Order: sequence, then C-alpha cells, then structure tokens
Amino acid sequence: MTSKTQQKAHWLNRLAWGAIILLVLAAGIYYQYTQQQLNHLMVTRCDPVLGCTFSDASGNAIATLKFAQKPSPVQAFGVNVTAKAGEQVTLRFDMKGMAMGPAAYKLQSASGGVFTGKVILPVCIQGRADWRATLTLDQQSWVFFFTTHS
Repeated sequence: MTSKTQQKAHWLNRLAWGAIILLVLAAGIYYQYTQQQLNHLMVTRCDPVLGCTFSDASGNAIATLKFAQKPSPVQAFGVNVTAKAGEQVTLRFDMKGMAMGPAAYKLQSASGGVFTGKVILPVCIQGRADWRATLTLDQQSWVFFFTTHS
C-alpha cells in the first residue's frame, strides 16, 4: 500500500469508530430519556367521583382528585385536586387508541394547595364512554380510567 492509501484507510477507520461511539452514546441517552418518562407515569385505579389518591413510587400520598359529579359529554363538571402548594396541575383527557382533540386543562390554584377547574369532555362520534385521564403535577404524572354517562 502506498502512504496515501494507508493514511486514507487509517482516517476511514477512525471515522468509523467515531460513528460507532456516537451511535452508542445516542442509544444510551435515548434509553435514559425513555426510562425517565416511564418513571413519571403511574396508573392508578380509582373512581374520580368518590375521589382518587395519587402516590409516589414509595407509596407516599402526593395528591387527591375528585370530580363534582359523574361526567357526561359536553356538560361542564368541576374538578378539585389537593396537592402541595406551588405545583402546576394539569389534567388531560383522551381515549385509548383515539385522540380526542384539545381536552387538556390547567387547574387554577385556590387556597391551601387546592386546585380547581371546570372540565368539558367532547362527544365521541363512535359512542364510546371509556375515558383515560392523565393528572400531572409538575414532572410526575398518573393515569386513571373512568366512564361517562351516555
């Protein structure tokens, strides 16, 4: 091999190893990000009309939520969340396998760590009544399921 050919082969070898290292680093960063996102999402079984308690991974109660009534599509109903003061509280609604449009609400802070809001759920054109709600307090999220009146 000539000196130029050897230099070119050496340069290509370094480039290939650099690309492999970058791919491994990118895969690691992606894995960490997805694990972090999964850690922020917990499924909770509850009846939001009777009240739900949301806990952290250690089982410590973080927040409670209560609907003022059993929800019906296109009829406003009240939602109260009690959480640590200073939290940002959002509630998003959708259905499994079906995007329902902009059904997300930022609850307003009242006093003593209580957050309130009025929510209106859209009508499902397929007639479904099985809802999925995601409650988010700053970086922690919980999912719960409920049904509406037809």
